[in-house]
Amino acid sequence: MVEHGNLAFEPLFQDSDQALDWANPLPSAARRMLLEDPISRTVSLQEKAKKVRHNLTIRRYKNLAGLILLIITVSAIFSTILWRQAMILEQNFGNLKMERTIKKTNQETGQIAEALAARTDLEQIKLQAITELGLQEPAHKQVVTVDIPNTDRVVFAGNGNRQVSQEVMLADSFTAIEGFFKTLSIPGQTP
Repeated sequence: MVEHGNLAFEPLFQDSDQALDWANPLPSAARRMLLEDPISRTVSLQEKAKKVRHNLTIRRYKNLAGLILLIITVSAIFSTILWRQAMILEQNFGNLKMERTIKKTNQETGQIAEALAARTDLEQIKLQAITELGLQEPAHKQVVTVDIPNTDRVVFAGNGNRQVSQEVMLADSFTAIEGFFKTLSIPGQTP
């Protein structure tokens, strides 16, 4: 085979089997290689490479956008949680401040009550009541002292199972009430 520097020339084959058949409508592999333009093949390869690079770039941008969106979402959730905790903490501080104010006010009220009690002179109040309002001291017989017992007295009704007339029931009630008042002692009276 004779080699020429340009592939556009038809190679010379000695055997007829290897010779190019230019009349055949179906191109053989050698004929296709010879007929193909190396510049157009390079351009098509460059276009394919450009498309692949473009697709990879788009895919990278989509992945980057998804990652940025995920970061923004997580940041928004985290900032919402922090904001709510800050609001709770702020309200807690407000409540503590209010409790301190209430405590201070209660202390001041107690101090004012003590100061008022210290300034109050019962003798002066008594003199003003007598002179300005015309009140007078009660007589010895007008003073009544009531002793209140520490325990309660419970009076039970009689047996409720029997049939009793209304008059008998009223008489029993009056007797129970009379017995209760007779047990009370009034100071200053002799039994």
